[in-house]
Amino acid sequence: MQQYLFGIMLLLCCFLWRAEAQEATETPDATAPSPRIALTANGNHLPDIFVLDLVSGDWSRITQHPDSDANPTWSPNGMQIAFNSFRHGNEDIYIYNLETETLQNITNSPDVNETVPRWSPDGDVLAFNSSTGGKTPEIGLYDIETGRQQRLTNNSFVDSNPSWLPDSRGLVFNSNRNGNSDIYTMNHNGTDVTAIIDTPVNEFAPVYAPDGRYLAYVVAANTTRIVLYDTQGGDERVISPLEFDSLQPIWSPDSQCVTYDVSLNGSLEAVYLYHLPTQEMMALPLSQQEVFGIVWTENATCNDLLALLDIQP
Repeated sequence: MQQYLFGIMLLLCCFLWRAEAQEATETPDATAPSPRIALTANGNHLPDIFVLDLVSGDWSRITQHPDSDANPTWSPNGMQIAFNSFRHGNEDIYIYNLETETLQNITNSPDVNETVPRWSPDGDVLAFNSSTGGKTPEIGLYDIETGRQQRLTNNSFVDSNPSWLPDSRGLVFNSNRNGNSDIYTMNHNGTDVTAIIDTPVNEFAPVYAPDGRYLAYVVAANTTRIVLYDTQGGDERVISPLEFDSLQPIWSPDSQCVTYDVSLNGSLEAVYLYHLPTQEMMALPLSQQEVFGIVWTENATCNDLLALLDIQP
């Protein structure tokens, strides 16, 4: 009888423990930041960094400086934004901490221009374009923990526009090492450089979907256009309007949409969004002027932005 009662009590304790654990898991974290996007907009005729809260719809101006600030990228925890700025006579990479509201110049290289930072999915490293004087652009890395910088490529070719593979173990980038600009991958230490898109036309600015299924990149034809490459089936499709020039594809964290910048005759027209589930492309009605380069916090989804803008794809 005692063994029977002990068994009942043990089962009851396990049930209560599991119920408490499930409740703790399902209870939302009240301190977690809202899903947001960061972008560049011309605040006072020069680019600054802005943040849009996708729940409240509130705008926050992150930078306000006489020189240009552009190309933001979020840290995976959503508490820091890295961007490039022309504050001291050359382009450097800065990190803005949203908690402490502090700004740090992390590259601080007077003779080198560093641009278009991209944070690794694991949060450990920033990759960026790096060019010195009249030399061709190369790819640089910055270690967040140690502050160590290194040049990952160093040759006479143009190696630029790095972005991370979804597992953070390597990079995808464009290079003209075969004559025209093609798409390559390499390990995070610069080894095993492999051409993955190699055609007679110029391709650049590649970026993988977070789930790894698709690769988006720019193709230079009569106009520049965004192409989506299916890594499983090998199919390609154009996802931007052919009458415009389209640049800088960026994925939503849920891999459901791609945003990109659209211009006509060199004048910025709009930010477009391509919605994968419906295969629709649409201009986004954002209230800031001359917006470009949308990037998302990891907890944001494509539907968060569409719902805020009252768009039904």
